This record gives sequence, C-alpha cells and structure tokens, in this order.
Amino acid sequence: SHPNSLHRLRIALALGRIGPHAFDDTNGNGTLDRGEKRAGMTELAKLAADEDRAVRQMAAFALGEIGDEGSAGTLFFLTGDADPAVAAEAAEALSKIAVSDKGFQVKGITRYLWLLDEKVPETVRARAARYLFRFDRNEASEAALRILPSASPLVRQEATYTLARRAHPPAREQLQLLLTDPTVLTRAYAVAALGRIADAASTEVLVAALGAIHPWVRTNAA
Repeated sequence: SHPNSLHRLRIALALGRIGPHAFDDTNGNGTLDRGEKRAGMTELAKLAADEDRAVRQMAAFALGEIGDEGSAGTLFFLTGDADPAVAAEAAEALSKIAVSDKGFQVKGITRYLWLLDEKVPETVRARAARYLFRFDRNEASEAALRILPSASPLVRQEATYTLARRAHPPAREQLQLLLTDPTVLTRAYAVAALGRIADAASTEVLVAALGAIHPWVRTNAA
C-alpha cells in the first residue's frame, strides 16, 4: 500500500519470486492443507486493481508464478484490462496455473479458450494461443489448430508455437501449409511441430526444409 507505485511493483515482484513456497499455515503443521492460502495472494489481488498499469501487470505475473487456482478469478478479470499488456500477462499467468494444478486444466480450459475469440485484442489472443500447450489437453491443441488459418500473422505464429510444444497429429496437413508462411518464426515452429508429430508422411517436406533460406528453419528441419 506504499504511495510510491515503484514500491508496490517491487513487492509484487518479490511475492512472485517467492512463488508457491510460502503459505498461511493456520494450523501450524508445516503442510499446505485445504483451506489454507499461499502467501501473498490477498495482497496481489488488491494490487491487481492498482491504478498503475505496471503494478497490475506485475501482480498478474506474480499470481502466475504462485500458480494457485484461487487466483484464477482475479486473473480472468485482468484479461479484460484496458491495457493489452496487462491482459496478455494475465492470460499467460492462467496457463501457469494449468501447469501447477491439474484440476484447473479441466475446469479452466473452456473459459481460457474464450481468449482466442477474434473480439479479444490481438496481443491477448496471441499470448493465450502461445501457452495453450500448458493445458496439456487435446481440447487445447484442437483450439490451436482451429486458429492456424488466422488472418493475424502473430496469432498464426503463436498457435504454431503451441503445436510445436505438444504433438497433435490432426494438425499435420495444416502445419505443412505454413511452411510457406511469410513469417520466419511461423515456418520454424511449423517444422518443429512436424518433427514432434513424427509422421513419415512429412519426410519429404522436412527434407526440402533443409534447404530453406533462413537458418532457424533449416536447424529445426534437421
């Protein structure tokens, strides 16, 4: 609650760096039990409504580092922030909760997929697409496949990235089409994704990619 916003930002960062390792041990048994909160969540929820957009962004980052499902409501609220950078940070933070809490992978996926809607700002959509793989579910991979033809180069790039992190065989043909995408990273990610799928039907296009102009594409093809 310091009047200087830089102090508030720094304490949010500190709480994030402590992460999930400290908690309010109400019964003193040294174990995080049901009903006990990880330390800092209450304070960060307040900072998520701070007047300074940099503080809100750092609060979103910190909540992601803590990775407690109890902060999902705050983070979903922040995905609608007027500042796209704050909203994008909140989207990434939600994907971190999916890594630490398998239950959230199931309960949170539907609401997370709303962030891919074309009405959502491009920056937020792209960040949400990039970290779909953290949900480690076919629903997430299928969502990435659906947005591969997006008119937004950034969204295409990030959807391709998430498919490069988790194999999804149904995406193979669409990924091969992206080997001529104008964005270098999209082409590089597409090659990596085809390698992860490991279908022999892609051998010819991967061998051809060994002769690509850009070294990132050649390296991933190898």
